[in-house]
Amino acid sequence: MKIICLHASSYNIALVDEGMRGINIEVDHVVDQQLLHLIQREESEQQYTYIHQKLQQLIAKKPDAILITCTNYIALLEQRPLISEVPLLMIDEMLFKQLPKTRQTLTVLFTNKQIVTGTLQRLRKFCPWVKQIEIMVIDNVFSWYLAGEITKHDARIYETLLSLGNGQLMAAQLSMSRAVERYNQQHQQLVIHPLEAIRKELSMFKNE
Repeated sequence: MKIICLHASSYNIALVDEGMRGINIEVDHVVDQQLLHLIQREESEQQYTYIHQKLQQLIAKKPDAILITCTNYIALLEQRPLISEVPLLMIDEMLFKQLPKTRQTLTVLFTNKQIVTGTLQRLRKFCPWVKQIEIMVIDNVFSWYLAGEITKHDARIYETLLSLGNGQLMAAQLSMSRAVERYNQQHQQLVIHPLEAIRKELSMFKNE
């Protein structure tokens, strides 16, 4: 099986490769940082045109599926879907599948303010049983991630998790996964995060 992974940051490549270790899938990574700039300065119609053209280029390579890790892409596709003969795997849908059907308040952590609204709309669509949602944006650290200051970025997320304690927690962005995994391992917690969601979704392809 061959999957193309579409990212907005090259630093997500190592995370996905780590998540797919031991899984019998050929992965081709494509990084597209242009959309982040378009979102800040262009009209919506240009954004939709751009993302559809980019995905058509990837579809033409005839992979078995395309995994989209950029939540900005996903939010735009929610508004303007693309009909594709190649399955488009949305990382947030993988994440939402991990949420237990409980009425407990869910705290969702973000570092990128721009994706909060779109992610919440899709969360409510896919997980209607989640009634109480609290949002926490960890300010300033997403720019560190994009600049390659990964250690500094992960440390702030880890410190934030320490301050929250117990409760139903979910990290909304793949970039947060490394810090969340460290926290889960050291504190026997279960903070839901995208990297573990990828592992579970694709576990059927594990090597024997």
